[in-house]
Amino acid sequence: MANIQDVSSTKPPSERAPLLPERQRALSYGGRHFSPLTLLIPLAIATRLTTTLPSTTLLGVVQSVICRLWLATNGNLPPDGQMSEELCAVPEVEKTYAAVISALLIFDGLGGADTAEFYA
Repeated sequence: MANIQDVSSTKPPSERAPLLPERQRALSYGGRHFSPLTLLIPLAIATRLTTTLPSTTLLGVVQSVICRLWLATNGNLPPDGQMSEELCAVPEVEKTYAAVISALLIFDGLGGADTAEFYA
């Protein structure tokens, strides 16, 4: 029967040896040293982008809903339901769209001011 040998080359830890390795201040890659703050910048940019993308989709949805409502009230809605940009390029639709977006931004600002006041 073969004996199992201890192949570990490390010494058993003493009571004074740290249990965790010391923390590194910078990460090295190919001889370069990067601070953790430098590595967080792309993450912050990606987070900002992911919070901005839904708002751009919201703007398109709001414009589509306003155009569809205006076309339905004026009897100009195509029977197949497909709307072109030419149908929505009407001053009344653009004014209503601007008013709705302004109201949404005002409510968003009020919510942000209320939250800032709460945490201040």
